[in-house]
Amino acid sequence: MKPEMKLRTMIRSEVDLLLEWAAEEGWKPGLEDADAFWAADNDAYIAAEIDNEIIGGGATVRYSGELGFMGLFIIRPDFRNQGLGRTLWHYRRDLLISRMSPNGTIGMMAVENMKPFYEKGGFKYFGMGTRYGGKVDTEINTQATVLDLVNLDFKQVVEFDRKHFGAYREAFWRKWIKPKSGRGLALMNRHGTMEAMGVIREVVDGGYKIGPLFAISYSSADILFRALAKTTQLEELFIDIPSNNPNAGELVNKYGLEERFRCALMYRGKPPSLPWNEIYGFTTFELG
Repeated sequence: MKPEMKLRTMIRSEVDLLLEWAAEEGWKPGLEDADAFWAADNDAYIAAEIDNEIIGGGATVRYSGELGFMGLFIIRPDFRNQGLGRTLWHYRRDLLISRMSPNGTIGMMAVENMKPFYEKGGFKYFGMGTRYGGKVDTEINTQATVLDLVNLDFKQVVEFDRKHFGAYREAFWRKWIKPKSGRGLALMNRHGTMEAMGVIREVVDGGYKIGPLFAISYSSADILFRALAKTTQLEELFIDIPSNNPNAGELVNKYGLEERFRCALMYRGKPPSLPWNEIYGFTTFELG
């Protein structure tokens, strides 16, 4: 008989537990991701409890009435294959739908073998997200101006992000912009206009991850990628790229990064209209 499960909103400290589980699953969350995730939407995190013990959870982030994102969906291994994850997922989907406008869009990243389940739940496949990893030994020699994001007008940062993400997420960026164990950088042209933006942060089980990496051209993406990669000090580097931008694949191949795993990008509702040719790295698989 299926155990009785209670579903409720998480408190901040419980998001740390979800990210601990994510690390155990090999998802490579950043050391400081929890603060930014919580800031994005502190009503977003749902806990599944049995006998007052958390056995699963997930995020249902509302960025605006028009765009939300589901992610960080985990059931503890000893409670899997009992139908509990199915119940939790439908509850999260319906809760987020209730917080959106009637025509709002919800995105998610899905492991490939779960695509049929999510399709039955109203999501449609849009493209692939592929994680690449490896060690990058490169120098940055350029006349372009590379600046720390914290030294720029914050409105400029969130506007560049909105163009490439589909919604404003100011609260998230106030935490994401300068990780203690990484850097947020921008490539600026001589007119003071941003050409590329990215963040690199240390991950829990060693190495660094770039996310996002947005750039108006391949050359701009290449310059900023190299600037971000210098932070790793030859530790392993990861980046999650979209299949919708072939140039992103060229970039990771140029530096010898190898494919680690794939997720399917899926949407419920009309996909946001984004300049995919300028998206070289997702921010996170967990929150979009």
